[in-house]
Amino acid sequence: MENKTDLVVCEMAHFGRTEVEPYIDRLKTDKLIFNHVYPLNKFEDIDDMSKSGKYAFDISYAKDGDTVELLSLHQRHEITNRKDQTDMAEMIGPLLSDADFFGALDEAKLPEICKAAKDGDFTTARKLFASHARASLDPEKFFSIPGKVAKPELSESRKATAERALRHELCSCGVTMKFGEKVDWFANPTYNQYKEWTWQLSRHSELKALAEAYRATGDERYAEGCAELFDSWVKQAIAPELNTKAGNTLCWRTIECGNRMGLIWQDIIHSFIHSPAFTDDLLIDWYKSVYEHAVRLRHKYTKGNWLIHELNGLAQVGIIYPEFRDSREWTDFSVQMLSDELDIQVYPDGMQYELTTWYHTVVIRHYLSVIAVANTYGYPIPKHFMGRLESMVDIFIKLTMADGCTPDINDGLHDPSAKHVKAYACFFPDNQTFKWIISGGKRGVKPDYTSLCLPYSGMAIFRSGWDTSDVTGFFDAAPFGVAHQHEDKLNLLIYANGRCLLGEGNKYAYDTSDIRKYVLSTRAHNTVRINGMDQNRRKGYKWNPEMLNTLADMSFTTDELYDRASGIYDEGYGELQERIATHGRKVVFVKKPKQGQPFFVVADTLASEKENCYEFMWHFDVDDATITDNGIKTDYITAFLCGDTGSKEIVTGVDGPEAQGWICRSSIQGSNDPVPTLIHKVKGKDIFTVTVFSVHNGGESPVRTVTTDGESVTVFYKDGEREIVTL
Repeated sequence: MENKTDLVVCEMAHFGRTEVEPYIDRLKTDKLIFNHVYPLNKFEDIDDMSKSGKYAFDISYAKDGDTVELLSLHQRHEITNRKDQTDMAEMIGPLLSDADFFGALDEAKLPEICKAAKDGDFTTARKLFASHARASLDPEKFFSIPGKVAKPELSESRKATAERALRHELCSCGVTMKFGEKVDWFANPTYNQYKEWTWQLSRHSELKALAEAYRATGDERYAEGCAELFDSWVKQAIAPELNTKAGNTLCWRTIECGNRMGLIWQDIIHSFIHSPAFTDDLLIDWYKSVYEHAVRLRHKYTKGNWLIHELNGLAQVGIIYPEFRDSREWTDFSVQMLSDELDIQVYPDGMQYELTTWYHTVVIRHYLSVIAVANTYGYPIPKHFMGRLESMVDIFIKLTMADGCTPDINDGLHDPSAKHVKAYACFFPDNQTFKWIISGGKRGVKPDYTSLCLPYSGMAIFRSGWDTSDVTGFFDAAPFGVAHQHEDKLNLLIYANGRCLLGEGNKYAYDTSDIRKYVLSTRAHNTVRINGMDQNRRKGYKWNPEMLNTLADMSFTTDELYDRASGIYDEGYGELQERIATHGRKVVFVKKPKQGQPFFVVADTLASEKENCYEFMWHFDVDDATITDNGIKTDYITAFLCGDTGSKEIVTGVDGPEAQGWICRSSIQGSNDPVPTLIHKVKGKDIFTVTVFSVHNGGESPVRTVTTDGESVTVFYKDGEREIVTL
């Protein structure tokens, strides 16, 4: 179990899912295949495990007579099903022959080169093509693209990255590996064989750093270092067969192909095209590999945010490399698909359908990358692109919390909103609210709203104002996203006085660790578990395109004094998706209280036909917390409980399969910090519990206690004054 393997086979007639999963959780393998599957309903369990996102390896099943071939050499991952090759270990890339490469060119544009190739004079054809490449690529034009910089100011950190790359010390997913004399592009130094490390190594961020250092300094060491790294990659990372699945490869996942073509490689080639380090032979290999990328992207595209990566890369190849006979078709195809995907992936309120702040910005970045290149090179882009994308950029402002950042929703992003708006604002020069947030309120126009609801995405944003001293909150009554989902419906986050006070597990590395499983689970969020079971919307989930234009199952109202939002979760708990109870949550944001800062009232109703143990979880993003008679106290936020109450416990930084009390600061392994988490357990059939969150910037809350009659909540202040909040 603890050793890395290529393949594990497990029979599924005498065992069930519950028996095998504890062992599967410990596997370190590339592929798991179930055979002898009986009864037939176990196929559904296997499909559910495969689609769960819980495991870093492929899961499938084999029928009688199926053949499985084990490939032991790294390169064989990249050339699946190449049965015509007798000695795959000795193959080097690119595999595209000179005849096939020159045969893919547009003869009308390059007649002399194509004639030499047709005559079999590949030496002349290669020399002529290399000269053509140096003459046709236009660095001045390329670096005039919005967001590009011809001669960047080289920061110390960026210079350090470039110097590190020269020493073959490459970093992926926050982990650096010192390779020595030769880089192995299939290596994986992570403690648990985290697959993303190898995959993302081939995104070539260090090669881009070398290109920036070269443009800033003109130092040929950077050109020579980049040429060496590219040469080693293109020879090792052989393009897979066309029918190889998008993610079933170490260096040629289609998401990396799209990233290389759309965000990385074009900067590299336009930086080094006139350097002597980029020889004729290297340029031919470059163009061959670009062609191999385009063919893979054109014929093996996927969906979701991956598709936008892929289309960006393919479109840019078609625009920047017009020499290929299929270049125009690649771009036309990509732009049409991108146009269609705006209606497939973006809710009417502007949120991308995976409902994560990270992949929301990823999709915007790739769209605008295509548009920027197209505008510079004279390729027409449909006019409606900009209006839809502007509404997507506006999401960053709408979601801005009191710390100036977006909340980390699902596999999301906790990052300054102004940073992302600034990256895209040049495309929308007339947008005054973009100017306002970028300038910190010194220019432009402040939004004409405070609190709001995204009615299709199912998100409510509470806001007392736009200053960091204000109080903000985020309530998640969203539908299940298309990908990167967490089991977190009815989650509440609170930010005030420039910081997060009530947080969640956030995003973590896409590995198989207990912390990764934790952040995906209900345990990592401020909602309710029942009888130790998490929400389970993932089981049997299937996206229906009609969902995009369906209003979320929530309500929201706002006025000068109060914001009110509510939602329901009734989609089942635990592995069997048991519908044992319905959870309804109301959140009232009191914006102008009689005393102190604005506060939140959370009313939870749970209804069931049998007695259950309801486990409320509240993750406080503070150093210390203390249990009180009626709640929990910290230096910045105090929680008061009333209605049906039960046992209270503070859990901080617990490891293992039932991990609890963590907030992750990034998607890098080991980035999880322990935080005090209130576990409030209430037993019963039908219960009604109220939690009041009183925000205070140091010192004591002005609130003494709270009570409820089921219709309203009475807040008793320490000086004897009281305030009634209608639910």
